[in-house]
Amino acid sequence: MFKLKVAILVDVLGNKGGIERIVLLQAKLFNADIYAGRYIPKTTFKEFNNFKITEINKTKFPQRIWSFYNRIKFCKLNLTKYDLVIMHGGGSLSAAKNNKNNIWYCHAPTIWLYSTTNEDLGRIGFFKRNIIKLIIPFLKKIDKKNVSFVKKIITNSKNVKERVLKIYNRTSEVIYPPVDLEKFKYESTNNFYLSSARLTPDKRVDVIVKAFQQMPDKKLVVASGGSDLEKIKKLAENYKNIEVLGWVSDEKLKELYGGCIATLAASYYEDFGMIAIESMAAGKPMIASLDKGFAESIINNKTGFLINPTMEEIIKYVKILDKKKAIFMKDACENRAKLFSEEIFMGKFKKSVKEIFNEND
Repeated sequence: MFKLKVAILVDVLGNKGGIERIVLLQAKLFNADIYAGRYIPKTTFKEFNNFKITEINKTKFPQRIWSFYNRIKFCKLNLTKYDLVIMHGGGSLSAAKNNKNNIWYCHAPTIWLYSTTNEDLGRIGFFKRNIIKLIIPFLKKIDKKNVSFVKKIITNSKNVKERVLKIYNRTSEVIYPPVDLEKFKYESTNNFYLSSARLTPDKRVDVIVKAFQQMPDKKLVVASGGSDLEKIKKLAENYKNIEVLGWVSDEKLKELYGGCIATLAASYYEDFGMIAIESMAAGKPMIASLDKGFAESIINNKTGFLINPTMEEIIKYVKILDKKKAIFMKDACENRAKLFSEEIFMGKFKKSVKEIFNEND
């Protein structure tokens, strides 16, 4: 591919999640420089040390104020030395106006702007709740204006593609996130089920834990962290069949995927759900919500089960998905995961980038 000088913009680079994996892959693909609102090297992939990373917003403001200021910082970036700017996250979109050759890889429209419910607002104090109600319309207007300067939108799923069309009246190209097929591999089928979703209220890992409280003969390993970590640890107290590990190393996570019976997720809503393709790459079926993102990767009754993730349904399908059933699904899972390889992702992304420059000729 023709040589390009590329900048990748991302709001926060601090976890080992789907966004960070894609940013890292794109950085390798283009030998790109990275501009992050916040960069936390201790908690993200060590491979980022191989790239030039500029942290642009080191302020300690409360999250909502920090996010607003982050947009200002991205807006003021001088990126004229780059041929292409790739943006991840709502804050980075502020750079689109001044950098015409740009791509927005949209993991989701800013969740707290477009998906905040009355239930969500009810969890916060009266004063803060009313401030948020006042500023959301204003921030939506800014966000939509920023997106109007985006040259090309790539979404991580058909689900997000539909939301981008509804919110911004913009078409987009779907390029699914990739999985490292060399990293996630089948090793064995041991005696435990795995939950690796982030421990936050929206992921509903507490429902999975409560389901396993009712199944003392079934073992659950929870390998993740987040704001609900202490809550989940407390739920697991006195239950010998439930082990909560917190965040684990990449090597340990690979081992857990490779050795479990199956994986579980109880969130009602996922934009895409990387857990599913990581699980299938390791030859392991998944029990997950039939809604939205998971339905684009999991083939129901073949590479997992798409369910209404209530405690009762989780119990029912864990009992159905025993070792014998999981081993039977192994080959279908591995074959399905091959459709989400890094090679396919890179090929499609390079083709999409070329199209931008062909349009300019």
